[in-house]
Amino acid sequence: MTKTIRGLLLSAIVLASGLSNAGEEVPLDFVTSCDSAFVGKGNDTAVSPLSMTICPSDKAILLGYQHFPTVFEVAVSMLDLEYAEEIKANAAYSVHKNGSAVHFEQAISLIKELALMFVSVILGVQIFTALAKTLSDGVMFGQQYGHIGTAIKIATGALFLVPVGDSGFVVFGQVLLAGFYIVSLAMANMGVSTVLHIMQGGLSELPSRVEILEQQGEPVFSTENHSRLMAKNSLETSLCLQQTSLGVIADGVSLDRRSVNQVSTEAGIKLDVSMFADNYPSLYEVLQTDSGVNVVAGIGTDSLDESKKDLTCSISTYKEPTYSNQFGAFSAYNGMFDEHVSEAKQVGVQAAQSTNVYDSWLAVDGKHVELMKEANVTSSEIAKLRKDLASRFFSVVNYNLAGGYFSNAGSDVYQLKKDRLDISDSIAKKILSLRCIKDYSSYKASIKTIEALNSGYLDSNNFDLTCASVTSTGELKPFFVTDAKDENEFKEFAANYALGISSSVESEFNKLVSSFEITEGNVDRMMGKAMYHIDLTTEPDNTLYNDIRKNGFTDFGLRFLELFVEFENHSMSDYQRLIGVNSSYTATYDSNNSFLSTRFTSDLGSIFGDAIVVVPSFVYAITGVDSPAEFASATTILNSNASSNSGNNNDGFTEINNALDAGITSFEGLTRVVDHMVIKAVGGFYPVKGLDCSEDDFNSLACQKQNFHPITYYKAYGGHFLDVGASLASVYTTIKALQAKRDISSSIDMLDDVKKGGGSLQKSPKLKSDKQGRNSKETLNKVDVSGRKPTSLGSVFVAGMIGAVSVMFMFVGAITAIIMPMIPFFYYAMGFITWQIMSFQLMVIGPLLAVCLFVLSSREENGDISERGYMNAAINLTVRPMLMVASFLIAFILVSVGLYGLDLIFNETREFTGISGIMDFSFMDVLTAILFFVFAQACVMGWVFKSIIDYPDEIMKKLNADVTDASDDAIKNSAVNTMLAVGGADQLESIVENAGKVGASTGPYLNHLSDEVKVAKDSLRSKLNPVIETESDHEPIKDNVVKDDNHVKGVTSGLDKGLMGDGGTPEEKLKTMEYLKTKIQNNELDLHELLKFEGQGAISREELLGLVASGSQINKDEFDLIVKTFKDLTEEELELLESRLVQ
Repeated sequence: MTKTIRGLLLSAIVLASGLSNAGEEVPLDFVTSCDSAFVGKGNDTAVSPLSMTICPSDKAILLGYQHFPTVFEVAVSMLDLEYAEEIKANAAYSVHKNGSAVHFEQAISLIKELALMFVSVILGVQIFTALAKTLSDGVMFGQQYGHIGTAIKIATGALFLVPVGDSGFVVFGQVLLAGFYIVSLAMANMGVSTVLHIMQGGLSELPSRVEILEQQGEPVFSTENHSRLMAKNSLETSLCLQQTSLGVIADGVSLDRRSVNQVSTEAGIKLDVSMFADNYPSLYEVLQTDSGVNVVAGIGTDSLDESKKDLTCSISTYKEPTYSNQFGAFSAYNGMFDEHVSEAKQVGVQAAQSTNVYDSWLAVDGKHVELMKEANVTSSEIAKLRKDLASRFFSVVNYNLAGGYFSNAGSDVYQLKKDRLDISDSIAKKILSLRCIKDYSSYKASIKTIEALNSGYLDSNNFDLTCASVTSTGELKPFFVTDAKDENEFKEFAANYALGISSSVESEFNKLVSSFEITEGNVDRMMGKAMYHIDLTTEPDNTLYNDIRKNGFTDFGLRFLELFVEFENHSMSDYQRLIGVNSSYTATYDSNNSFLSTRFTSDLGSIFGDAIVVVPSFVYAITGVDSPAEFASATTILNSNASSNSGNNNDGFTEINNALDAGITSFEGLTRVVDHMVIKAVGGFYPVKGLDCSEDDFNSLACQKQNFHPITYYKAYGGHFLDVGASLASVYTTIKALQAKRDISSSIDMLDDVKKGGGSLQKSPKLKSDKQGRNSKETLNKVDVSGRKPTSLGSVFVAGMIGAVSVMFMFVGAITAIIMPMIPFFYYAMGFITWQIMSFQLMVIGPLLAVCLFVLSSREENGDISERGYMNAAINLTVRPMLMVASFLIAFILVSVGLYGLDLIFNETREFTGISGIMDFSFMDVLTAILFFVFAQACVMGWVFKSIIDYPDEIMKKLNADVTDASDDAIKNSAVNTMLAVGGADQLESIVENAGKVGASTGPYLNHLSDEVKVAKDSLRSKLNPVIETESDHEPIKDNVVKDDNHVKGVTSGLDKGLMGDGGTPEEKLKTMEYLKTKIQNNELDLHELLKFEGQGAISREELLGLVASGSQINKDEFDLIVKTFKDLTEEELELLESRLVQ
């Protein structure tokens, strides 16, 4: 109770704190004082597992702001993070910016539904098993099977997740999940950071392809979205180049240094972005930016800022590399300005040390203008000079964007980039040309201005560049030339021109996107190969290690996942996709590739990819639809019905009706799956036909004329038990009420008799005469005032039996009607959820698998480790769902056979009709038989449908994939676990000591870590000592065994000499072989020892196989080990081994 009150108070505090955050003064933007995603208490070169924190700018923390904005302050305070204040400020900012809480409410709804569903099932099973234990040994809630306390704790914990109303905030749950979110992220960051520190020597030798990683986009985009982003950037670059060059020319008209923005606006160089919304809505969406600078409009903005910051669009879009004054020297020495070579050389190095082409030009141009003004140069000459500089600026930037100089090996890449620039430049010109068709007079003025600039003479009074464009060679040309003679003809031309532009712009942009899609696909495909085939880099700022350290584990992991987009988008023509992660999504169906997919509509983008890949047969088994090309959307497909004649005559279950309901497409309907499947979906899933039965016979599958599905039948069958139990409970209650009334009445009468003799010694029973004594006995036997006798012992016994039987019937009914119908779907749901969890685990460990691949692929002896890791991931993700469905179908067939067999076994029990003739069974025997029968059916259901998990595991093993058998952990001895832990500490100590030699930078940290490992190992050994001492008590029993083992060692030490002819006699050899054969037959010598002897040359292969054949049977693993060791076994030898193989 105290804990509950404490939890409620904490919830109130958290809610009040969250609400107060919303009203606080918030920062202008997210704040951060760290540039690393994970740091260790101020020391960014050593992350300790005992002191860890998270940078507020980490990508996952930014997601947390969106999901848990109102509770982050409390969560980070509870966790005592180093950057807690900054995280609080950012969370407050998210609240101020109306941070979305919808996603979290959906998550809470999901967790609540899952928790309540599974807790209800677990609690119900625990109660039933506890009652069974009570019936069997009389101990209420037996600990061996019940574990009722655990179920109650789980159920109590789940109550904290129940919201107050449908839309209420689950405050305590928010804090819980936010804390778990941060702690799990911190553990992941700490883990990968520690691994990177230990492996720093190896990682410093890894190649770096940061530029490829950067191409994946921020945030991560799929190939299609990313290609559109790249096409948008390319188009923005062309627009910026066109207008920046024209702005430079426009500025050249004026001899004073007015801003480019001001002169360009006056010259009419202004692009209204709203034009895209009217004419090209799809393109308008692509061209929008969030930078705060109107990149599309170029310099033609209303800003008069002298800093020319609007000109940085050409820098930010294509990331122009660093330049020095080489640009000025390059321009001068190539004959552009031969008359100003000496002046160009006078440009100060400091003025020209800039970071982009435009600033370099600005330095050169400024010096030129000063020199030309001193020489009294005319404005037309300055205009020509600036026109040449602007043209040079345009051509040089285009040249560098296309790759600059190229060799024969790089010609394809250069040409590809050049083709893209040509397409984007063509689109940019067509977009800019739309401003030219508005005014005929402006068109004519622009033609004259272009001709004047190209000839070198210009009258600034008639200056107009509205219709001017810069060609790829740097020349000025009009967007178009028309022979229109007046305003009316020009309008007619403009209408036709706009109509042609409308279609060509869209088609060219799509062509540009396709160009990037192809290349991006190649980049995705070649990423792994490129990262270890390019020249190795050891510079601190370029290593993969530092890239992860700088951008964070989450960011790198998400970007790494994009490497597999190519596999999903281009190599999956035979596959369909179902939802893996969803917050708010829109289901779509692509008829071109038959993919089922969903696209995220949340502001965070497609962070985990838009789908999880599954094979078509899995979709077919779920929906009953094969290659549904005729449907328009995935929603229609997943809700489609597939008919299946079940032969039912009563309830008409004739459709699969989407067997798994919404459980496979979203978690929202998971709690409805069981009832939906039992009542509607699975009614005709496996028609039961051809069972021999008569009207008098009654079996658990029902007879042919009813033909219920087994699970549907059990709901009705168990319902009958519940009804009978409830009826008996009602009878029991009535009898107990009557007994109580009789007891009360009798007690009153007895009390009256006692009162009559009260206070009179002579009326005491001991002093009464015989007559008085007889009267007292009659008084005890007389009826009460209501005419009823007091309760008899027989009445008490009958009432108790009815009560016990009613409880038993209700127990049997609950097992039959509730638990048994849920068994197939409970196992399936658990298997599916396990698969989902495994999928997310594989996403998390993806970067670590990549590290394994990078480090181990270059080492021949260990290269197969990373390969097996990837194969395990691929096999489990793609094959397991199909196997689960197949096992589900097989289980339905098996359960009908198993339950039918039980009907035959318990036929006489079922036909027992009560007391008639000679009674062969006692009443309790019959009840026991019924209980046993129901439990046997439950066991069959459990065993059969557990195959949904077991069968895939067995097949996974045959595919050499890793599986986890939970029962193994349950039966392991604690002492063995402790010994393994000590052994693991020894191994970790060795690894850390070896890793400490990698580099001096990590040496102190690893030495400290090594000391901590030694302390942990010593602690474990101290805990193990009692176990070791207990084991030592059994040493005398083992004396003979030790002697025998010493004899084996002594004998086997001479095996090599005996068999190799170096001192061992044939008699000794024969004696040794006989001894080994005896050991094998007694299971005292395993196969590994024999293989060791054979490897040392002590025994031959034939002798080893003879020893194996003389012993007990071998299992599959031992068979595979022998075959792997001796790859050239003969057919006779294989047959010999197969004869010893356990079937």
